[in-house]
Amino acid sequence: MIRKISFLFLVFASLISNVCLAIADEVPAFSATCKDKQVVAYRYETDVNGKVIADEWSEGEKFASKWHFLYASGSEVIVDGKRLPIVARNGPCLIVASPGEAPLGAGIWVYAINVKLRSIVASQVNAHIGFGTGIKTRSVCFDCNFQIHE
Repeated sequence: MIRKISFLFLVFASLISNVCLAIADEVPAFSATCKDKQVVAYRYETDVNGKVIADEWSEGEKFASKWHFLYASGSEVIVDGKRLPIVARNGPCLIVASPGEAPLGAGIWVYAINVKLRSIVASQVNAHIGFGTGIKTRSVCFDCNFQIHE
């Protein structure tokens, strides 16, 4: 009988601890308004004749507007009004992706959000054709104002 009670206690304690861990890992609803703090980019581009016109790293680019992030719950984060899928999550960390295609290229923005740190970074990769052919990558560190909604 003691073994049975001990076993049931262990099962109950295990279930309670798993529920507590799951609750602790929940990402709270939040909003964040961010501006680019630092941008580092690489571009490789050729003209229509195949001559290399860019093969360089640069720093100091600026985006003209702020970035707005909103998470209520579930499997999406709204970035600048667009619903984007969460492609990975662990505890307070979310990875959100925004792939895109255009007539002359394709690219993707990926955002890493750490709600505990109240920090967001982003990376973009892009390939394009047309009047010139090229590739581009950018990494962006944001300065964000987070609001946790509980």
